[in-house]
Amino acid sequence: MNSIMLEIIPDILLDPGTKKRYVRGQLLGKSLMELLKRRKAITEPEARFLMHHLLLGVKYLHKNKIILRDLKLDNLFLNEGMAPKIGDFGLATKLYFDGERKK
Repeated sequence: MNSIMLEIIPDILLDPGTKKRYVRGQLLGKSLMELLKRRKAITEPEARFLMHHLLLGVKYLHKNKIILRDLKLDNLFLNEGMAPKIGDFGLATKLYFDGERKK
């Protein structure tokens, strides 16, 4: 994923006592939802840029057999350069073989 600007947030920590997950590291900035609430709209070039990189990120997840069950605007984070990052893998699951089914 060297040429892809969209990043998957690494270092998800699980608290075994509460089963809650936390992201290690700095706060990433605003979510796409916060941006839309503040600006009310994004430009067409911004929408194309974000959609292109989001689709590359989802393609990467599918290639690695990761099911992300909570993909929404609140879980797409933007850095200062508007590079999107997929976050909140609390409901995600990984498939380990073809034909595997998760409930």
